[in-house]
Amino acid sequence: MVALLKYLKKMNKKSWLTIISLIYFFVSLALPLWTHYLNRNMEIFINGFPYFGPIITSFVFCVLGGGLLFLASKYSGSAKLKSLLVFGMVFSGLGVFYGILLIFITV
Repeated sequence: MVALLKYLKKMNKKSWLTIISLIYFFVSLALPLWTHYLNRNMEIFINGFPYFGPIITSFVFCVLGGGLLFLASKYSGSAKLKSLLVFGMVFSGLGVFYGILLIFITV
């Protein structure tokens, strides 16, 4: 554990952003699948078709935020970094919050 913490301290900002964007990518894959799994017995149907709007919205927000964070890791040291970081964190935070909210609603 101590060795892992020492290794993480040595990593630069670019590596941290890449790891965070990968985490958001996997979260964006896991949340819609989990909400669909929990919601499979009580799906909302509109005109006979299952309504996946909230799940897709959560997925899009997480992927967009993770993509912006990944771009921010590529532009480290430039003026674009701060705006990409802000928008990436906002979109990924919205996606994760919305996905967790969906999980609590469907349970």
